[in-house]
Amino acid sequence: LSYKLGELEIRKLRTQAETELGANFDLKAFHSVILSQGSVTLPVLQQAVAGYLADQQRALEEGAQGSGPRAQ
Repeated sequence: LSYKLGELEIRKLRTQAETELGANFDLKAFHSVILSQGSVTLPVLQQAVAGYLADQQRALEEGAQGSGPRAQ
């Protein structure tokens, strides 16, 4: 039962990440976040993925700001 609940939660988190990051979603990076946690409770896993998503969003925003026209 815990295996199945974990699988369902990881699928839910992956769908959330794909939705939030769109074309910038990196499956390999997502898997690294999940696997680097080891055996943890689902709330801890959710927090880890939320942190990953926040970091990715921040990096995308910084990249978008840096690619605009530069003032001279």
